[in-house]
Amino acid sequence: MDEQIDLNEHHRRRLLVSCQYIDRLLSSIENAIAENALTAFPRYIKDMSPQERDEIHEQVAKLRTQLLEFLRRWGIATPQAAISARHSIQTSLGYIDIAVEELKPRYLRGYGAVPAPLVTDLEASVEGLQGAVKTTISMVKEARGGG
Repeated sequence: MDEQIDLNEHHRRRLLVSCQYIDRLLSSIENAIAENALTAFPRYIKDMSPQERDEIHEQVAKLRTQLLEFLRRWGIATPQAAISARHSIQTSLGYIDIAVEELKPRYLRGYGAVPAPLVTDLEASVEGLQGAVKTTISMVKEARGGG
């Protein structure tokens, strides 16, 4: 019997999708380990020692290696990256720009009138945030080297 038995396309796709899901969960573990340094609004209590975090980080790397080996074993190619990091960042910054705009007093009317003495200060605070967002957008659009 020379006929080779193999997984069908549906099996392979299911295995790939599951491995991609596992990889996203591993990313969430890494984010939980590093989050306090990455966010202004931490979700997680920093209750692990640096050694524990390092050990988990190493184990996550091993799990990823095993995932890739698993896929190779079953002849499942991993897809290449298909989304431009620059485009993704620009898109996120565009949404951030909209969200910051919506911090202005006129967008808060549905929650009650913003006290008149605070309107000017709130507008100026939002404009400061908008300036930072616009600067970042310009920086990402202009930076063309190194990637």
